[in-house]
Amino acid sequence: MKISVYLILLYFSSIIKAEQWCTRDIYDTLFWKNSQEDLHVLVLWFPVRESMHSNLTMCSSAKGQPIQRHCMHNYESPTANATWTEIDKNETILECTSIINYCFPMSFKHVFMSKNKVVSNHTNSWLPGQLGEYSRTKDLCLLENGLPLTRKCIYNPLEHVADWERRNMSNTICLRDTNQHIVTHDLDVLYKEVQQQDRDPMQDNPKAINKLADILTKENTVRIAADLRISTSILKEITTTDQQPEMVPKILAATDLLLKSNESVVTTSVELGTPTQLIKTVDNYVDKMANVIMANSKCPANPSGVIKIIKDLVNIFYINPLCSNISGIAFYNFENPNLKRNFGNSLFYDSDSKKFYRYLYLNQSQEDFSQDGDIEAAVYLPEEVYKKIVNDADRGMKMETMVISLYRTPNFFIDETINRTKAENIVLKLSIPNFKAELPGNIPQIFQRPHTNDTEQPQCVSWDLKTWISSGFALSIHKNLVLCHTKSITSFGAILGLHRGQNVNTSTKVLTVMMDIAQDFVSLLGCCLSLIGLCCIWITAMCCKRWRSDSSNKFLLNMCLVLTLLMSYFLFINLPDLRNRVVNVENLQHCIIEGAFLQYIILVLFLWMLFLAILQYQRYVTVVAVRRSAHFMVNYMLTAWSVPIIPTALVILFDNKSYTPLGTGDAAICYPTGLSFYITVLLPISLMSLANLTIFVYILCSLRNSMSKFHHTEQKKKLEIQVRLSILLFFLLGISWLFGILAHVDTSHVLSMLFCLTSTLQGFVLFVYFVVIDKIARDSWLGFFSGRDYYTLENSSTATSPPISPPLSISYSKKRFTF
Repeated sequence: MKISVYLILLYFSSIIKAEQWCTRDIYDTLFWKNSQEDLHVLVLWFPVRESMHSNLTMCSSAKGQPIQRHCMHNYESPTANATWTEIDKNETILECTSIINYCFPMSFKHVFMSKNKVVSNHTNSWLPGQLGEYSRTKDLCLLENGLPLTRKCIYNPLEHVADWERRNMSNTICLRDTNQHIVTHDLDVLYKEVQQQDRDPMQDNPKAINKLADILTKENTVRIAADLRISTSILKEITTTDQQPEMVPKILAATDLLLKSNESVVTTSVELGTPTQLIKTVDNYVDKMANVIMANSKCPANPSGVIKIIKDLVNIFYINPLCSNISGIAFYNFENPNLKRNFGNSLFYDSDSKKFYRYLYLNQSQEDFSQDGDIEAAVYLPEEVYKKIVNDADRGMKMETMVISLYRTPNFFIDETINRTKAENIVLKLSIPNFKAELPGNIPQIFQRPHTNDTEQPQCVSWDLKTWISSGFALSIHKNLVLCHTKSITSFGAILGLHRGQNVNTSTKVLTVMMDIAQDFVSLLGCCLSLIGLCCIWITAMCCKRWRSDSSNKFLLNMCLVLTLLMSYFLFINLPDLRNRVVNVENLQHCIIEGAFLQYIILVLFLWMLFLAILQYQRYVTVVAVRRSAHFMVNYMLTAWSVPIIPTALVILFDNKSYTPLGTGDAAICYPTGLSFYITVLLPISLMSLANLTIFVYILCSLRNSMSKFHHTEQKKKLEIQVRLSILLFFLLGISWLFGILAHVDTSHVLSMLFCLTSTLQGFVLFVYFVVIDKIARDSWLGFFSGRDYYTLENSSTATSPPISPPLSISYSKKRFTF
């Protein structure tokens, strides 16, 4: 094989100022050429200053991305050389232009869930996507976590082309009608408008940005991650085609609204790279518009040479140093009342950000302002650096404009790697449009350290639109102020401690499907009726001593206790004002307590229903008498109230983070999710419900067969008894909860309504059958009011439950529906 050796030259861009250097690195690797044999090439990395990137003009055949190395500071030995980041020197390289770097549109099928959980199949399509980016669907598809449905265009190393990532869409459910008031659909309509090819940017861009601001400022709405994603796409479309200087304040006003997004929304959006995309879009637009804005602002018309656009969280200053020698800005905290006295008319106050600031000049030194203890942040271009720039004929540039950008929210500068680190407070950038080379000197940046991190030694870092790159520890200069230096005008600067961004579980539900108010009304009414019925049962037990001492009624009272706790909880969560004062579902500890209680009490309820089913089987089906121990009731109670502690404790000990709020706002409830829900909740109640259903059907079949033994003249009465017993068993054994299980699996509105209607009425049905209809209970009340023992009002043979379960015929001769 013929071996050809190529020398591949590198180009690089510096990132931040450093003193150490990475030495030259050279190695041999393979070069892939389409339809030809791989060639051996020689790769040479020239020495670069630390904190700088070096990029090959070639791409990795394994990743499809340009090969890049970073020169890192050597902290172990400050006098030694800096070190290169490790790369695979054996991987094959290829020309980047030989890679097809976009994915083609593709249709697919998924499910839309509309109001009342009505599902419908839908054919959608993926829009074309660039390599390494996420592409959205043609028809907006919202997921439960608030993100839009997206698919990443990834690199196929076998074919050296871009291809869609593998994703199973069969289980994907997109939400249409949500309980939350969102503006996502309005933003989607606006996004499609700004994408139209026949639009006039001069006329349509101002209308579009005004409409975007109106949508984002709608009252009583909830912002989700999809809003941030679509709004960023809208800004990208507008800023790409806009050249009107009067649009800059409007663009920054819309940006400021997005920067005020909740931290959890921003962190969720990191998965799609939305925060970085927003900063990149705005930064490119601000630099692009510099010459446009300053073109009509010459020194005679604007003696200060400064045009400022200040919003709450973003400040932009366009500066022409030729007018009044202004080359920087110092920002101050508003708390100090002595600032105005110290600096006089040179100090300005901004009512939007509620901050003081003053301009810094070319002829000032760093010491002139670095001792101001109230500085929040400061950056300026020193005179010696400025003169080198304007006097350097080789650069061939005339410097008339510099831009200082300041962001007061670090939430959008989150490291996209697993570290998720973010800046301590303010993020600064000083840029010179059309000047991308390394500066001939240092630019000082001063930051105020947060008091909460005084024990940490902050690092000077720069932002490369993906991760924070450190150039060493910051230098303490005065009180809580630290100094950093940079030679880069293409990167944002900040100080970085050990603070990490908020970890957000992207599987958390923030959107829920809208349901009819009728279902909520049915649930609330059923809970109230059940509580009224249960209260009447408790009153009966307290007033009639012998009634509550009956062994069959002890079972009833245990079940009533469980239902009282459960129905009280359901009523409690439907009273949001009361609940919000007691429980904060956003607090993990509160959510664990609430979720564990609900999990435990439901498992206890199902165990009692299983025991009752077994007793009903023994009473109405078993012919042979069943003897019980003297303490059988105690055994049942210990089992029913203690066994559910085991699965509940396991979830608390090993997966307590699964207790996450289901839904948002007042409708949120805490309950186990994920694998813990299926193993410790759904599986046991499904098995017990299945057992109850089997016993229920078997008892009905046995009763039907037994009816033929009675005389024909009593058929109507027997039928009435059978119907009454069927209804009783249906509620008593919790067969209605099967509707809830099926509704969870099938997401059916009808099944959900049946579940709400039947399960919440359990307490009321028990009261009707065991107090209102039951003759002994009625006689007990008569005895209570008359002062007589109710046992004297009936035959003693029916006064007590026999110690063993009687056969079917005896049970029906008594016409008594007890245990």
